[in-house]
Amino acid sequence: GWDSNGGVLMHAVLITFTTDATLDELAGPFTDYARSLCSMDGLVSKTWIQDRDTLGGFLVFTSREAADAYLG
Repeated sequence: GWDSNGGVLMHAVLITFTTDATLDELAGPFTDYARSLCSMDGLVSKTWIQDRDTLGGFLVFTSREAADAYLG
């Protein structure tokens, strides 16, 4: 949608988590996850996050419905 100033409205989702798994152990599952995002309706972008032991992602969607569908 559009806002009252003519800009495009987007919806963001921030996911963070901690794990005892190493990045090497997560490489396979993260690769599978990244591939699944290619077919995600309404996904504009995803930024991977790593800050010491905290991992996650910041995802931007074209609509609230698309963000809600991602969150399932």
